[in-house]
Amino acid sequence: MAGMIVLIVTMLVIPHVSSRCEFGRPLPYVFCGRGPSRQNCPSGYTCNIDSADKFGVCCREKVMPECEVGHPLPNVFCGRDSSSENCPQGYYCNIDPTDRFAVCCRYKDDDDTNDNTLKKP
Repeated sequence: MAGMIVLIVTMLVIPHVSSRCEFGRPLPYVFCGRGPSRQNCPSGYTCNIDSADKFGVCCREKVMPECEVGHPLPNVFCGRDSSSENCPQGYYCNIDPTDRFAVCCRYKDDDDTNDNTLKKP
């Protein structure tokens, strides 16, 4: 019974790990906060430190995907995953080399390649 109470109190008091980052989960086993045991976050991550020093975690930097022509097609995930979908006709899948995004981008007008399954890295 006492163990159950501790679990419930812990769930209510300690914020969920993923809530410490704007999106995604913190990089495990890296403390980037203040103090002598801190580590720098690797490239592509930024340190999110709690104002009361409760945590210091490395979170992925938000990368805004860009297309050569126009803007990415909203609400379509075309990446390297079983839940991905093909881009519609006239679009190709623009995948970040480190998988931070995968978006459908419109082909240039002079590009006569219209294979919508093409996934450009």
